[in-house]
Amino acid sequence: MNTLLTPIALAAALSGCAIIPQTGAPMSALPAGSATALNESVAVGPLVATPLKVVEDSRCPMNARCIRAGEAIVTTRLSNGERTVTTDLKLGEPAQALGYAVRLVDVAPARMTDTTLTARDYRFTYELAE
Repeated sequence: MNTLLTPIALAAALSGCAIIPQTGAPMSALPAGSATALNESVAVGPLVATPLKVVEDSRCPMNARCIRAGEAIVTTRLSNGERTVTTDLKLGEPAQALGYAVRLVDVAPARMTDTTLTARDYRFTYELAE
């Protein structure tokens, strides 16, 4: 009977050793300043940003002359660990979310006239705006 209790006692003792992640950013979030792909999370100060969808990418191709620069708009989920909001962020323009001004600062790669970008190609960089 002691041989049966030993594994049970050991399992009970070890169950108290679980590693619990800190509240806030999920463990899979990339470090702040990292470029992230669609549906991949990145730390942005105390927030976690997850780009969900490219709503618009009318940026002027690098190998073309354009009358206007165009714009990129990305639907992004922002979370502070307690609350989550989803908003469309326009490249270069700060947006208020969860008490912070967040800015989409880069959309890569640059567009080219002879290339069609797929959802898998995109990478996004975010920062807290002042």
